[in-house]
Amino acid sequence: MKIPAPVRLAGLAALALAAGCALKTPPDTAAIKKEGMPHVDVPATWKAIPKEASVVVDGWLATFGDEQLNAAVAEAIENNTDLRVGATRVEQATLYAKLAGAKRVVLTHISDELDPTWARKEAAAAFGAAVDVAVDGAVYEV
Repeated sequence: MKIPAPVRLAGLAALALAAGCALKTPPDTAAIKKEGMPHVDVPATWKAIPKEASVVVDGWLATFGDEQLNAAVAEAIENNTDLRVGATRVEQATLYAKLAGAKRVVLTHISDELDPTWARKEAAAAFGAAVDVAVDGAVYEV
């Protein structure tokens, strides 16, 4: 079977075009940092809180003494829609409990990263009544 000349010519043109599309070598780490973070000076060593410190306190981020980090985190928190949605859901649940006439709330989902005592205290302040933290195996009467 003989391939018609126009088809052969189109195939050769496509092959030549593809061969001319050589890929550029990707930039190295230094080039990416220079382009993406031109005003960030990455220190040679990092400061860290000693391992003995096990309790996270308010304002812990300031212990790094880095104003750029503080500003970046503040901006991220301010523009974080996930945090806004989460806070709105907590407010909504609080209002539902109040509207239902609940006299007590049991917190059942607390992150392992949060102190249960702190979470209970915050929830009690928002709810305005008794708040318990669920415990494995506990039974609650409704």
